[in-house]
Amino acid sequence: MRSRASHIALASPAEPAATVDSVSYWHSFPGGDGNVRHAWWARRSAAAFDSPSGVVRLWADTAPAAVRAAGNADPAGFVTTQGHVLRVADLLDTLTTEAVIHHLDLVLDLPDAPVPGPAATRVAVATVDALLGGAVTRPDGWNDHDYLLKATGRLPLTEPERRAAGEFAARFPVLG
Repeated sequence: MRSRASHIALASPAEPAATVDSVSYWHSFPGGDGNVRHAWWARRSAAAFDSPSGVVRLWADTAPAAVRAAGNADPAGFVTTQGHVLRVADLLDTLTTEAVIHHLDLVLDLPDAPVPGPAATRVAVATVDALLGGAVTRPDGWNDHDYLLKATGRLPLTEPERRAAGEFAARFPVLG
């Protein structure tokens, strides 16, 4: 349901200067009660659908409007959302990162389903790399999607992966 919020944000111009960028935006989601409330809201929202296809229908209805709003927005402009001011380009990067991660959530147990496209995946990987403080030395066998799933806690790190990831392993998950 973030696509609804995105076209609202894209229609909410703000005065400069930005208070967060596409990376620091993610730091504004504290642990503890804030995440518990959000997780409760997300579960309740998902439970409102009779089947996963309901979420897909909602996305199919709202995503095109968000894409149109993004296409019409000035990338150098500023918008406000969730108490922050961001450059439009940074908002689009946050939306891309979130979309890629949730796309991977939806196809995690569907091996034949299409994965997010390479351009969007690069944005999400760059965001996670920046949140981790630099490029991560990935264990052998991790592709970008594995990396995103592990870095967001969707898939747990094995002990050999923890050793191979070195100091970065302690920072996982970087996004919830």
